[in-house]
Order: sequence, then structure tokens, then C-alpha cells
Amino acid sequence: MKEQPVKKLNTRALVTSGVFIAVAFILSYLKLFSMPQGGSVTFASMLPMLLIGLLYGPGWGIGAGLVYGLLQYLQDGYALTPFNVIFDYLFAFGALGLSGFFRTGKYRFYIAAAVCTGVRFVFHFLSGLIFYASYAPEGQPVWLYSLIYNAPFLLVDLVIVLIVGTFLLRAVPQLRHLSTK
Repeated sequence: MKEQPVKKLNTRALVTSGVFIAVAFILSYLKLFSMPQGGSVTFASMLPMLLIGLLYGPGWGIGAGLVYGLLQYLQDGYALTPFNVIFDYLFAFGALGLSGFFRTGKYRFYIAAAVCTGVRFVFHFLSGLIFYASYAPEGQPVWLYSLIYNAPFLLVDLVIVLIVGTFLLRAVPQLRHLSTK
């Protein structure tokens, strides 16, 4: 990529991030299923957020993830305390911006998607342990309840992102460099 002046790059990153956040927000309405205390499988709504980090780095990615997390909470948030909002929305979606740490190397998109989804899972899992313990069935360990609640929808979400992302990275010339080179 040709070296661009900082102001032009920041403007491009800001506009692209805004558009990608909007696309992710729209995709978040295409729910395949929703969980009772929050969480859902969507049609690749994590993908635009991962791309922001991959294109512009972790600062832009995490910042965009925080904005997206706040929008997710305002859209359809489920809150027990302000702290679970921080874990389940700000930290979990901000984690998608960690993709910016994987801007080089072979298979960067796939590694970034897996790692970022894993970190997102950790925040949801911890939230389940800390804030949703009372929802665990009697006799079931809270850690197992949180694992069973959070892992399936995030794994399905990851698979969808990997499939749609593979197609998108091959179809859009401006994004091809993010897949295997």
C-alpha cells in the first residue's frame, strides 16, 4: 500500500470505520437465533469489526469495537449491573479490534477471527461466572453453565464469519491481501 499522509489516512480510517460499524449494526439485526439472557448468532456481524482492525490497526479496531459494543447495548442490551455491560458489550466487542495485532503474516484473517472470538468468549464467560451465576441450574457448576451458554453461539458465529469472510476476501480486490499472503 502506498504511503499516505497521516491526515488522509485518518480521514479514510474514520469514514471506513463508520461505514463498517453501520454495516455490522445492520447485520446484527439478521439473527439466526437469540439467547435468553443476551447473545445471538447473526449473519457475520463480527466480520466488519474484524476488518477495521486488520485494515487500520488495533487502536482503530478497539475504538470501533467499543463504539459498536455501546450501540449493541443500546439496540438490545441485557443488563444486570453496569459492570456486566462493560464485560458483555464494551470489552467483548472491543476485543474484536484486537485483529489489528494480526495485520501481517500468513492466514492473518483466520487467525485474527479465531483469537478475537476467543477473547470475546473469555469476557462473556467471565461475565457469566460473575454476574449470571444465579441463572445456573441447581447443582450445575457456574463455570459449566457459562461455558455451555456462551461457547455454542460464539462458535457458530465464528464459523459464519470464516465462511463469509473467505468469500468476501476473495471477491473484493481491496481486501485480498488480508487472507493468505
